[in-house]
Amino acid sequence: MKKLLLIFGLLLFPQLVFAQTPAEDWSIEKFDAIIDLNSDGSLQVSENISVNFNVEKHGIFRVIPVAYKDEFNNRIKIGFKLGDVLVDGKTAQFSESRNSKEHYIKIGDPDITILNDHTYTIDYKVEKGVLFFNDFDEIYWNVTGDTWEVPIKTSSAIVRLPGGAQVLQTSCYTGASGSTSSDCGIATDGSVAAFAAKDYLTVAVGFEKGVVAEPTFWEKLRQSLLNNLINLVPVLLVFIVSLMWFKYGRDKKMGAVVAEYEAPHNLEAVYLPGILTPFMKKPEVSAMIVTMAVNGFLQISVQEEEKSGLGKIFKPAKVVTLTKKRESLGLDSAHTYLFNLLFADGRSTVTNTELKNSITETEFKELTTLVQDRIKLENIYLKKSLLFVGLFIFFGIIQIFVGVNLGNLYGPVTTVLFVLSGVVTVVFGFLMPTITEKGLELVRLVMGYRLFLGTAEKYRIKWQEEENMFEKHLPPAIVFGLTFKWAEAFAGLEFKQPDWYRSDSALTNYSAIAMDLNQAVVVSLASDITPKSSGSSGGGASGGGMGGGGGGSW
Repeated sequence: MKKLLLIFGLLLFPQLVFAQTPAEDWSIEKFDAIIDLNSDGSLQVSENISVNFNVEKHGIFRVIPVAYKDEFNNRIKIGFKLGDVLVDGKTAQFSESRNSKEHYIKIGDPDITILNDHTYTIDYKVEKGVLFFNDFDEIYWNVTGDTWEVPIKTSSAIVRLPGGAQVLQTSCYTGASGSTSSDCGIATDGSVAAFAAKDYLTVAVGFEKGVVAEPTFWEKLRQSLLNNLINLVPVLLVFIVSLMWFKYGRDKKMGAVVAEYEAPHNLEAVYLPGILTPFMKKPEVSAMIVTMAVNGFLQISVQEEEKSGLGKIFKPAKVVTLTKKRESLGLDSAHTYLFNLLFADGRSTVTNTELKNSITETEFKELTTLVQDRIKLENIYLKKSLLFVGLFIFFGIIQIFVGVNLGNLYGPVTTVLFVLSGVVTVVFGFLMPTITEKGLELVRLVMGYRLFLGTAEKYRIKWQEEENMFEKHLPPAIVFGLTFKWAEAFAGLEFKQPDWYRSDSALTNYSAIAMDLNQAVVVSLASDITPKSSGSSGGGASGGGMGGGGGGSW
């Protein structure tokens, strides 16, 4: 702890000198907060707000949000319980009120005015203080809020985890709501993370899963349904729509799936997942890069990052370098677009470090659109009449509208269920019926090709004499998550080092290439290229998460 305080002090010290803020009546000199995570997922928060009154004031007021919007923009209510309220370490006179969005705390005596320096302490507890992700959980807390009447000169926060839990990742953001500036210092020591800034402050602390028990979907749903029988209505609507689809909308049965030794219609790997589902996710850029490498447009080189000093005790990271071998002539539009993004500004080589965060979300959406447009050319799915689609969309929107308006009365679960019911109605409208006979056959062929890639060793006698077999089918194996299975099929066969892939690791067989390629390109490089967003991983913004609000003087 002493080490943490020393580091934290060093972070804070350079920020104690700054230009005088132009507050006329009063100023906020410091805003310090301590946030303790409890094992039940609640947060115990203690705020110390140091102010200076240049004119006579009764005190300050603090506005604390008691609801926030989740990733789907739905409002989530959180429990709030006010604890001690102090002025200069002594019990203060205060009043409180609340509405559906905020808790209002007015501190001070209406019959007494004060001047000069004073410190206000506000202790409170909030429920549901943790956000849950697949690989980690997170406290994403707006420490100061950004709706104060005056600027905050310095701010700090200390976040403490329970039971010896370890901090995995941290981020902090400064400025007004929506700002991605990170003019703040961070120090961590085991289960404690400390932050310092000279502005409004939002912090994010990620930690391992299991520290706080995550409520199951059924636990959340059960409690809401007990208090809101109206929630059965959207469930019933989904049941009715499902029956309609079962009776009228199911596609014809597909023929037997057998192993296919080639991708149908000479489709490149990135398009194959979109054949199997009309709701394709983000394109697998690693497969696109390997496709271009195999076809001679670029070369992939992998080497361990050189480190010095204390850095040598950590496992070295992989540095991936892409080298342009020829121009993009001959590539389709999606691969050409990605090729030009990789080698923008006339460069002929680029590393994963240079690519990190260089491709914008807009550019990635354009790449996704190009991939989807190519898939549409296969005419897999039937085109619906505007009237047919319109009726389902209209009925779905009605359900969504009802849910949003009932949400204020019955709570967020009601809104979620009605919205889901509306979305399901719209989706079923597009799915009744869905696939063409040509499309059904194409799906069968892709499934057969996927079967071959996963069981290729059984059919080795039919393909082992073909040239460049490994690299030819490697990109499709990547998109189907069968990279290692595909490499295992080459066990015992003569190994030929491909000229499109170079690594300082010992590559003596195809499984070694698969492992090296997966770590360096499929995981590392693709992650650097693909835009992403979270709080503690650095994809958040000031004003995000829970907490926040603001205040003023009176």
